[in-house]
Amino acid sequence: MKIKKVNEMIDTDSITHVIGKKINDSVPVTNSRKISQWFVDNSMSSHKEGHISLLKNLITELTELFGVYNKGMRLEFLTKVWILKYKDLTFNIFTAKGKGTSIEVCDLKYEDIRNGKYENEIIEFLQKLYELINK
Repeated sequence: MKIKKVNEMIDTDSITHVIGKKINDSVPVTNSRKISQWFVDNSMSSHKEGHISLLKNLITELTELFGVYNKGMRLEFLTKVWILKYKDLTFNIFTAKGKGTSIEVCDLKYEDIRNGKYENEIIEFLQKLYELINK
């Protein structure tokens, strides 16, 4: 029987829930043309196939997948925030009943997103999250 090493047991391509209440500054991922187009295409295909889009209210789905939200905020609507990590990127997922969902990435600037920095990793994260929600 082979015993796995610690680094073999960690799935680096999985989305993990970060524990804590501190929400770091973040930038909307839709600041990129390619990522915005991905959202549009995904929403259209989700509607046609009867799946859940990432732009809808995802409170129940995120709770089932990742457990209790990191922080509740009273903004324009009562908003729940999940902090998720994928590879080296940290994402803030803001979702509210009657409002929908906004996905933001931490530790990047608007110019980084607009210029396509980490664009492929962000789209990978969105695709994995979409697959998890629609299982």
